[in-house]
Amino acid sequence: GEDVSEVGPSTPAKILGLKISPAVGDILNVGEGEKVKIKKIKSVSGHHELAAPVSDDNVEDKSPKVNVIIKTDFLGSAEAIEESLLKLNGEKVKVKIISKGLGYITEGDVKRAEDSGAKILGFNVKMSPAIENLVREKQVSVQVFSIIYDLIKYVKDEMQLLVKPEINRVDLGRLKVLAIFRTENDSQIVGGKILDGVLRNDCLIEVYRGDNFIVGGKISRLQSGKQDVKEVEKDQEAGLRFEGKPVIEEGDILVAYLEERITGTI
Repeated sequence: GEDVSEVGPSTPAKILGLKISPAVGDILNVGEGEKVKIKKIKSVSGHHELAAPVSDDNVEDKSPKVNVIIKTDFLGSAEAIEESLLKLNGEKVKVKIISKGLGYITEGDVKRAEDSGAKILGFNVKMSPAIENLVREKQVSVQVFSIIYDLIKYVKDEMQLLVKPEINRVDLGRLKVLAIFRTENDSQIVGGKILDGVLRNDCLIEVYRGDNFIVGGKISRLQSGKQDVKEVEKDQEAGLRFEGKPVIEEGDILVAYLEERITGTI
């Protein structure tokens, strides 16, 4: 019954002056001069939900995000899942927890998921038949797990899908155009000699006139000695179909290259 200025961990205390009466399991965040907004949402079924504190700092983050809503059986499970998910965050992609709560998946969860584009992640919880119908109607993604590792792996896989692949250019060789055989609306058939490296069928092409870049395109057919081939080497002559704007002239240099897509990691 004594007034105290502070209490330590696991010490029972009576707190006065709160504007909103918390529910069992709510977490009270204590700051030091920093204003924190706590958003408390009451679900239609009466199950209480915990929302993470929202900082006043409006820092724009353009990283792609996987938005999730977490529903678990116990508070400890929700905290363990949240901690594990936040460890996945990196510079390329992040997971954003829209809300977390205890109990069955509710109509309110489905509404928030629809509004925010979030995936509902349940851990040892269920849905009523009415909510299952609502999920199908709203086309909201709901995944329910009984093992935390499986839940984390699912989110990690979803984050991986948002990582843009890196494009690596591989230069192959150059051809000097010696003749124009045919010009069509969106292609040309030309002949020339390989100056260095190799030319490969289906490779990408940059057309240069002197030091000036003219146009880009690709080789759709490659011939040597009137035979279709996959590759032509240095000092050999070749004929090819160029797919692209038909502006190639005699004397132009065709630079052949490939683009390798390298899948990044989160």
